[in-house]
Amino acid sequence: MKKRITTLILATTFIFSSSLPAFAVPVDTNVFNSAEVNVVKAKDFTLMVKNTEDQCVVKVDYGDHYEIATRVIGTNSVTVQTFDSNDNMISEKDFTISEPQQAAETRAIGDYQHTWSNYEYDIDTIDSGRHESWECRRENDYKTRTRYEGSSIADRLDLWRDSVDDIDGYEKKVAFYTSATIAKMAIEAYFTAGTASAFTYLAGSAKALSSMTKLIDEMDNADRIFDRL
Repeated sequence: MKKRITTLILATTFIFSSSLPAFAVPVDTNVFNSAEVNVVKAKDFTLMVKNTEDQCVVKVDYGDHYEIATRVIGTNSVTVQTFDSNDNMISEKDFTISEPQQAAETRAIGDYQHTWSNYEYDIDTIDSGRHESWECRRENDYKTRTRYEGSSIADRLDLWRDSVDDIDGYEKKVAFYTSATIAKMAIEAYFTAGTASAFTYLAGSAKALSSMTKLIDEMDNADRIFDRL
């Protein structure tokens, strides 16, 4: 499904010129040493965020590699750098994050759930109500399963429903601490340009950063469940 952009743990600062470039310009090596840096620990990575007047820079440390993303404030232009364990740059890519277009559908939560991250379930009763037909979806992928009470697939489908509901809850928390538009942009950036790029939209709110890390952890959990359906 999604392809993560991985990178390494390099500290950076910024070079500023009289005219701001279309994409952010990562630079020096001490920007994450100041007291103004926000640090958030997630299950699989440590996040460091530094805001300046003109740019936001984010470092995501996975332990054996890390990624650095910079975004010009007020734009959807993100630069992502990838490094290996010896601090050698593997790649540098520029991304333009698309504005969100599709609004989330609303139905009763008991039979349907759709999230901004495109994790979904749609449940219908079949065989005169004796069984349930489940359509489970994630980005560019779906599975249809029949739920028989007491079966192993029933347990996994229940886990899928719980995980999708949790994803919906974390998305709403990110939106509460920022806005629905910002939350959708962060999610779009995550799928388009990787983990670090998503956090460049949330640097102004420590609670939003924390909620986004939990959202990413839960999406990873949902992927593991989906693969076993």
